[in-house]
Amino acid sequence: MKAAQDIQKNADIACVLAKRSPEAIVWAVDVNERALELCARNARAAGLENVRCVTPGDASLPARFAAIWQPTPLPLAELVERQTALHQACDQIGRLPIPTRMSFRVEISTVTGNALSSGGKRPVGYGTPAEVASDLLIYREKAGLDAFQINFHGNRNLDQLLQSMECFMRDVAPRVSGERTGSKN
Repeated sequence: MKAAQDIQKNADIACVLAKRSPEAIVWAVDVNERALELCARNARAAGLENVRCVTPGDASLPARFAAIWQPTPLPLAELVERQTALHQACDQIGRLPIPTRMSFRVEISTVTGNALSSGGKRPVGYGTPAEVASDLLIYREKAGLDAFQINFHGNRNLDQLLQSMECFMRDVAPRVSGERTGSKN
């Protein structure tokens, strides 16, 4: 089930970016053929003609990109490895590294009331505001990420979503940006 959710998320990111920037060509690159098929189907259904779905070795891939969006959950070690390879490739062609933005799933369990299953390790982006802020800081520091797209999950209604967003802006965002805005944590 989790793999299917990850595939759907990757397909959704490409389509959202294409919808937001209709003048851009959005390259959905994945080693998973099923993910690429889903992305292409979603793009067609949405009438998005600016989405290209290819595997990493595809000859049609351009040599340069304006930005790269990396979906989560991607293990930190794998992300760091990919970032290192990206920086080395940029060095070889004499250009500055491409900024990478990550789509980050956030479930602030103190607001949503969703509890972790007993005995399980806390997933990245899930927990108290302090835990979520710590996750974001670790990804920013170790993987060199400059920006995040925050996706709120686990909210049962609009009021809970708004509470999660307010909690994030009050208690998480200041910790990640180094600012304080009245939070005592």
